[in-house]
Amino acid sequence: MVWFCNVTSDQQLGDRPGLRAKFYGEPWEQPYERYIGPTRPKKIITSMNNCIEGEVLNREDFPESFAVYDESRFKKMKSLFWAAGFLVVKQDLADIFSLFDMGAGGLVQFPIYRADEKILYPSSYYFLHFGNQKNTFVPEQSQKVFPSYFNKERNLQPWDVYPEADGDVAVTEKAEEGPDIWIEPTVPGKLFMSDGLAVALRDAKIKPKIDWRLTKCRIVDE
Repeated sequence: MVWFCNVTSDQQLGDRPGLRAKFYGEPWEQPYERYIGPTRPKKIITSMNNCIEGEVLNREDFPESFAVYDESRFKKMKSLFWAAGFLVVKQDLADIFSLFDMGAGGLVQFPIYRADEKILYPSSYYFLHFGNQKNTFVPEQSQKVFPSYFNKERNLQPWDVYPEADGDVAVTEKAEEGPDIWIEPTVPGKLFMSDGLAVALRDAKIKPKIDWRLTKCRIVDE
């Protein structure tokens, strides 16, 4: 069994976590001002896009570190949240992911400092590095899918996927092979998971609870 995971569309996960980023070779970013974020170099934007498309990244492609500038907002973050365009997990979720096959991806630990940029937060934080692609999504046999803008750079047709019921998303049986978490190149930014990982995340006694927005996929012939 394979699952489609739409948790990345949860806007609360990226509702200004109260952090500012430090990228390798770049100065500390300025905090958000009235929902307006910092302007980032093209290479950083490229790394963000490559990550949500399942490309393998180097450590230097992720932010080097973060500093908290708004304690009240940062304390509201669940065990899964977006920061500077990358998905972050706390230790409780990292412990679950570490039990499964992450393929060429994995967990990338990084530091978070207090506002002084010197004193570390005591907890552990990790980027969720997807790092895997499978090319098993079958749009012709899926429901509630719509073509997005054609990606000329990669010469592929992306799809927007909005499943309403189990079986709306079709994948080939090859989806059951290899890593337990991956990105389909034609469905960028959305996650696909093995049955074991999806069930473990769904049933984890982590509070506050995370709605992983899971939908069972339908296995079809190639």
